[in-house]
Amino acid sequence: MRILFLALCFIFTFNFKAYSMVLTIPEKVSVESGEKIRLDQIAKIDGKSKSIGDIIVHDEISPGKTSFLYKTQIESLLNEFGVFSVDLYMKSRVELKGSFYVLDEDHGAKLIDSHLNKLRPGEKFEIKKLILVGNRKFSSSDFDLSEVSFNSDLIKPGNNRGEIFVFSNGKETRIKFMVSLSKEVEIVCASKNLSRGKSIDFNDLELKTFSLEMEKGDYFLEKRFLLGKQLRKNYKKGEIITSAMIFRPSLINRGDEIQIAAVSDGIVVITRGQALKAGHLGDKIMVKNLKSGKKLIGEIISSTSVKVSF
Repeated sequence: MRILFLALCFIFTFNFKAYSMVLTIPEKVSVESGEKIRLDQIAKIDGKSKSIGDIIVHDEISPGKTSFLYKTQIESLLNEFGVFSVDLYMKSRVELKGSFYVLDEDHGAKLIDSHLNKLRPGEKFEIKKLILVGNRKFSSSDFDLSEVSFNSDLIKPGNNRGEIFVFSNGKETRIKFMVSLSKEVEIVCASKNLSRGKSIDFNDLELKTFSLEMEKGDYFLEKRFLLGKQLRKNYKKGEIITSAMIFRPSLINRGDEIQIAAVSDGIVVITRGQALKAGHLGDKIMVKNLKSGKKLIGEIISSTSVKVSF
């Protein structure tokens, strides 16, 4: 009988230790606003239990508001759930404070990025840096509505400014932002090594993608603007071709012998002349009549002719 009694005591002690728990609750706890508060949100639980952490210990608390939960209340709730073997470490009460949701830079970046994808679906922007200014505290991250607006329709690589409008619990909040954007842009480059003085044709060019962090830059987005131009320098394959290093070759050069077409009332008189200035088609340049020595202003109409009126 004595042996049986000792065995029962051992089993009882083992089970008590196996199923006993330790709860540690600090003096102050910040809890999420807008929902009922569970035990595992305020207590550190050591021990085995499938459901003790789900016990509701307090109703929801509004953001910034404070409430108190007493040790006797927690003990009573645990007893109602049939939990008796608990070591509860806390003072006589715990202060519960409803926390605010703060709209941070990560959330703001997601809102701005979504807006850019809708506003400029074909353009690839990337947010490099975001600064938010204004009241960013809300009772919940579940907004009734949020909208993004840029101060300018011209959204560009570099710094841009705007506002995020948040509608929460019937209230509108405006948060100003400054966002630094980079943008993927296809830029015209040399498709092979090119020599100075070369007249550019379509096969000399290719488009390469660059990530631009500033809008300023000397580059071309379309090949057609460079066709027929000449290079002022040598270019290596893949190098960006800039407007400063190209020029449009003159149709007529200074000193060229030309024809001067003098036009008046449908009468055309052709005479020999000399260009005193270089120019392109449609340009007006100074020419010299080689027969009379007179200087005139004429319009370039071809690579060999200038038209003057009299």
